Amino acid sequence: MRIFSLQRCKHLLIMFALAIPFDAMALSNSGKVPVLMYHSHYSVAPCDYPHHASMALAQDLELLNSKGFTVVPVYWITQWALGDLDGSALPDKVVGLTFDDGADTDWIDNIIPSHPCAPLKSFRAVLQDFKAAHPSLPWYSPHASSFVIGSPVARSVIFGPYMNDSWWAAANASGLIEIYNHSADHDHITLTSGPYWDPDLSTNIPILGYSSSPSWSGGGNFLGIDNYESSTREIVNSSSYIATKIGAMPDLFAYPNGNASNYLRYTYFPYYTSEHHTYAAYSTVPTYVTRSSERYFMPRISHFTDWTTPAQLSAILDGAP
Repeated sequence: MRIFSLQRCKHLLIMFALAIPFDAMALSNSGKVPVLMYHSHYSVAPCDYPHHASMALAQDLELLNSKGFTVVPVYWITQWALGDLDGSALPDKVVGLTFDDGADTDWIDNIIPSHPCAPLKSFRAVLQDFKAAHPSLPWYSPHASSFVIGSPVARSVIFGPYMNDSWWAAANASGLIEIYNHSADHDHITLTSGPYWDPDLSTNIPILGYSSSPSWSGGGNFLGIDNYESSTREIVNSSSYIATKIGAMPDLFAYPNGNASNYLRYTYFPYYTSEHHTYAAYSTVPTYVTRSSERYFMPRISHFTDWTTPAQLSAILDGAP
């Protein structure tokens, strides 16, 4: 069972768990919520705010706190957006944190001692330090969702020895980071000259080879995942493997590079829910989550791509009253 088993509970149980009185300041059901996205492995010289993700996350958490935002589980924001959770169950100003790809730097400190930005501080350590510095935060905050790549073979090609699944279970039980699905192979462009057989997922990769325009080299955008077979191998094979590591099916999905074919958005996800069990899927369309957001193409705002300075993030937050 997940540490945040309340995610799947009814409205009144979540109200009780959050201990927010009905007359307290609460999120408006007509409101706008920023869901932010980071890559923990993005750290390059000159190792400053726009180019060093863990540094940016640490500063951003302080900025969020100073502006009165509470970091809540992204699943709760998703429930609110889909009308399964009333805004009265949440603080009035909320934000979600998501981490893409599932590099070891999500959880493990200083994995590359020779890195030019070393010592690399993990996102786990950043969240823990922020929690320790602000003891008055509610029990559920801060919290982040890590969208991980399922295929061990794909991960070894994409990021060598620095993208493992040995930490997923600990993260998922920590109350800090919850593990979700980022596809089997990310349709990653480093997957060239395939196919590669992945025995853990019982599929060849890149899975683009099973699409309507088959290719055994990754396309890098997920637009080519456009039929039932390729979609099932990307979504279900990956989530089933992740479940063997964390003990629960990951029921949120994030599209690699934020793109999705029309087949995924309008056919596969809406009509095959009994197979993939995905509650909602996230893109990287840079706008706010609202109650009119598309269930299987929810927006997120990305560090470095959509903001590169604290001032720019502050302006984004100011747009979400």
